[in-house]
Amino acid sequence: MEKRISFPEFEKELLFWFAVLVGADFAKPATAVEAASLVKGRYPESWIDAVASNMVERGCLEFRYNTNADTAPRGEFPAQAYSLTQDGLREAMQQGRYTGYDLWGEIGKLEDEADIDMVETGFVPQGPVRIIDKSSELFRDLEREIRDTVKHVESSNALKDDPTASRRLSEIRAGTVLLEADHIDVGLLKRVLLPALNALMKMIGNEAAKQGIRKAIELLIRFMAGA
Repeated sequence: MEKRISFPEFEKELLFWFAVLVGADFAKPATAVEAASLVKGRYPESWIDAVASNMVERGCLEFRYNTNADTAPRGEFPAQAYSLTQDGLREAMQQGRYTGYDLWGEIGKLEDEADIDMVETGFVPQGPVRIIDKSSELFRDLEREIRDTVKHVESSNALKDDPTASRRLSEIRAGTVLLEADHIDVGLLKRVLLPALNALMKMIGNEAAKQGIRKAIELLIRFMAGA
């Protein structure tokens, strides 16, 4: 039988697994019940909605819409969907570090289990077009981390002759070309860079390089959110 977890533990776990479930995507909705299904341990079902409401009040989640509102059986309340916020993602990453979970690694595992490519997990082909402020510290940090990622992969003997790594590296180079423009399609940038960075982070063996790619992903998510 699974170990029963406390209410404070469940609060932290629910937010972490919600972030994993949506792939750290601010635009992808999900229900609290779906996220709770990933929580390890026993807990009362009544905690799920209560904790989700708390997360909304704290700014970690946002209300989206009720799923199946038109098709739900009569008398049955449709499930409430939520989306992740920037504050929620930061707290989820912090919780992962505290409990020894790698948020990006867990996202990768969940996608592998579903046997689907990350490009197809809810990332839209087009998004808002944004003017790039190339003088901002966020943009300069993002460019630096992506350049360092390219250098690490190019200098890795283990990845030099790997066709998958080569393909992912080409995608990252294509993403850097997008960043050279004055305007950027956020959805396109997401489709090109985020799956490639996640894939390389799982493939590369150097821990320092992994940390650099993880930092690049965090900066990219902030950049796409308009932070």
